[in-house]
Amino acid sequence: MQNHFPVRVLVIDNSLAACKVLEIGLRRAGYQVLSYRDPRVALSFLFRKDTIWPHVLLLDLLLPGLDGLEVLEELQCERPDAFASLTCIILSSRDHRLYRQEALDLGAKEYVLKPFALEEIIQLIEVYTSPYKVRAVRKSG
Repeated sequence: MQNHFPVRVLVIDNSLAACKVLEIGLRRAGYQVLSYRDPRVALSFLFRKDTIWPHVLLLDLLLPGLDGLEVLEELQCERPDAFASLTCIILSSRDHRLYRQEALDLGAKEYVLKPFALEEIIQLIEVYTSPYKVRAVRKSG
């Protein structure tokens, strides 16, 4: 039997459909999910002193006003300590090795092309959040 800490996932994607699919699917899988379509609003939330940072960030690259790579740069500059423990997974329709490499160089752990399978996202979250999970220990007796 496993007990799980609540794994927190933040979605930043300007597509309402993508946000809803991820919110519904990830909540059904047991995750706490918060989504933003505007990257500036998401950054304002993350930079508040009372915000508990997510374990995972699902980040689109094509965002209005501030692209996903700029979001990564701002997170690194403003909160390097918190960013170091954040797992960032890029969700993008940009299928080019230069975008992929730049995202990875900026600290993203994975680069997933749209359209994606929800199961793939859940599997990646499981891989990267396994340190936040604990196993219940049975006492023999």
